[in-house]
Amino acid sequence: MEQLDEQSAQIRDVYAKFGLTMYVLQCLERQLAMALATEYGPGPDKITKTGYDELLDELFGKTFGGLVTRLRQSTTLPSDFEPRLREAQQLRNWLVHHYFWDRAGMFVTPTGRVKMLAELEELSDKLNELDEYFDSIVVGWATRHGIVRETVERKMKQLAEEA
Repeated sequence: MEQLDEQSAQIRDVYAKFGLTMYVLQCLERQLAMALATEYGPGPDKITKTGYDELLDELFGKTFGGLVTRLRQSTTLPSDFEPRLREAQQLRNWLVHHYFWDRAGMFVTPTGRVKMLAELEELSDKLNELDEYFDSIVVGWATRHGIVRETVERKMKQLAEEA
């Protein structure tokens, strides 16, 4: 493989870090959808597999904001979670629609790209923390709806094997 010059490597790193940050956001978005699929609990016996798959397809088609709205309608959120979720929604929209435009001046200089890399690292860490926090909420919610952790892990393993 051809060796990249320093500038090209740094540009690649910015794109990679941006991609990682978007990945974390997508994980959070999917987790919201999967949590909402449990609202028809308790347990997987209350909805058929086909019905569950259709529900997931519908939820996966919703925007992050649409999922947040539905989540607010489905349950009472912990008071400290609501502002964090709102912040994640705003962050997601900014990253998707404005990030590179807003950072165009920074992107063309080595110093600016270093700042972008640090910023994206911080954003990714913040989103990972939110995802972990939400995971703890989802586990409790799913358990109350009759879905045990082993069921989720089995499903995740099945998805990985299918991929």
